[in-house]
Amino acid sequence: MFNHVLLQFESYFIVRVNIGEKMLKRLLFSALFLISLSQVHATVKLQQSLTTLKQKLGYLSGVLVNMKGATKAPQHGNDIYITLVEFHITDLKFQTPVQAAIVNAANDGLWAGGGVCGAIFSAADREDNGSEKMQDECNAFTTSPKCPTGEARITRSYGISKNSGAHYVIHAVGPSGGSDAERKKDLESAYRFSLQVADDPNSYKSPLIKTTIPNITQIAFPGISTAIFKKSGQSQEDAFKEASPIAVHAILDYVKNKKTKVKEIYMIAYPDMSFEYDRMKEVLVDLVQDKRLVATPYASDEKQPQSKRPALRFKIIK
Repeated sequence: MFNHVLLQFESYFIVRVNIGEKMLKRLLFSALFLISLSQVHATVKLQQSLTTLKQKLGYLSGVLVNMKGATKAPQHGNDIYITLVEFHITDLKFQTPVQAAIVNAANDGLWAGGGVCGAIFSAADREDNGSEKMQDECNAFTTSPKCPTGEARITRSYGISKNSGAHYVIHAVGPSGGSDAERKKDLESAYRFSLQVADDPNSYKSPLIKTTIPNITQIAFPGISTAIFKKSGQSQEDAFKEASPIAVHAILDYVKNKKTKVKEIYMIAYPDMSFEYDRMKEVLVDLVQDKRLVATPYASDEKQPQSKRPALRFKIIK
């Protein structure tokens, strides 16, 4: 029998020792045991790697189904979904029949401005004098300001409904100044308040609306306070990058803590700003890894405007 053996521990050192037959058997048994442990460890690490990879690519399920052109309308039940799409907010076509609203990145005076706000007022003119009628409804609020920062109000959409199916506009006022902490607080509030208005529209409707507004079940958000009202000296890309996780987390927190009637939430990425889609996708995929979202198939609608990049849909885990 061998009277010595070379021992190596984790590639760090090698020693020569004299051993007997009994000791050799023990060493061989120990070596086999260590090999088994190594194999188990490797298997666990592989499973962890595969799980991480699956999570990182989870959103692709929605991409692939969308590419197949599924057309069946989603069955919500008690589930709530958040969907990323890339086109102009006034071109989004809500799946009917639903009560839908688009969110306007408004100013506290609720007057027609530029950016998303200007585009929404212009789209209201798809009906004769639609923008003027919407402005009249905004002007009817008697508080000063018409809508405080971090809050929202609701009006009819007029001509917008002819194209999108959204009969209402929720005017949300995000931050236009203040410290970083104040801006974050006000931005979170603007998103949560918009959902609160969707759930209780008659408490926040224009005084000119005399009929009862039903609960809103589908809502579309643009980037609030990421363009005209971004921080001074900040690029639009940096503003959107900073605001995106704040927006999504505020939405998820509201859904978790409230018995909302909203079933479908759209996050709108402006097509001329490719970083909006990229950044929002990054935020949503990270939340899949955090197990707050699950990637799901997106039932596309042939009536939706053409987009260079596919819609990505996620179910919210409550």
